[in-house]
Amino acid sequence: MSLRRCCRISRRVGDPAYNAGCRPGALTGRNGAGVLQQRLACQTRRAGAGRRGFTLVEVLATLVLLAVILPVAMRGIALDTRTAADARDRAEAASLAETKLSELVSSGAWQSGEQSGDFGADWPQYAWKVEVSDWEGSTLKLLSVGVEWTSRGQQRGASVSTLVYTGEN
Repeated sequence: MSLRRCCRISRRVGDPAYNAGCRPGALTGRNGAGVLQQRLACQTRRAGAGRRGFTLVEVLATLVLLAVILPVAMRGIALDTRTAADARDRAEAASLAETKLSELVSSGAWQSGEQSGDFGADWPQYAWKVEVSDWEGSTLKLLSVGVEWTSRGQQRGASVSTLVYTGEN
């Protein structure tokens, strides 16, 4: 007779002392555990069998744990969201600056000096500014395009630069 069978019969019969009357050979389980271990396991199963729900202490401990962990987790999620938004804005600004730089170099409009503007209705929060300066000689010019925007009340910016050959000596 296995341990499960012994406990089942014990519950059915309703005699808590039934397991004490089981033969020692019958209480030896598949894994070869001793009679005492088998009896303790059977009694433990029987003791918890009628238990339903949680105690007040368990519920309060869970609420305290949630009260400690939840605000920390929410702060972490908020920080991740802000960081992702900043990264998206910075990547968008760098892409707009590269596009404007390519446009100025290909059209030759950079030669008219410093310029500024915005990117129209598609990106109203971004504004660009071009700066041209000499680079270690008369044949190269440093062309920089800076893009600025406001995020959470602070002015932010990104810039890209390239060297342009002027052909002058």
